[in-house]
Amino acid sequence: RPCILSMVERKSGYVVIGKLRARTTAEVNRRAARLIARQPRRVRTITADNGTEFHDYKAIEQATEARCWVELEEGFEQIAVIGDAREIL
Repeated sequence: RPCILSMVERKSGYVVIGKLRARTTAEVNRRAARLIARQPRRVRTITADNGTEFHDYKAIEQATEARCWVELEEGFEQIAVIGDAREIL
């Protein structure tokens, strides 16, 4: 079932949206890497919710220079950080 992946830069509110063929980890990783690669400025960090489609966040880190944060029920847990957490896409 098709759906979308939206990525929002927190400070400016800039949004990029990509269509997903399915709500799977592999599809999210593929689309996220492509959206990040198209950005004119370096994407340093990504904050993701705890949905199962983000469980392989390491693949996004390997495909890009970005580091991931994962939201847990208690709040945000740092997975890895480069730069300021406010600079997400």
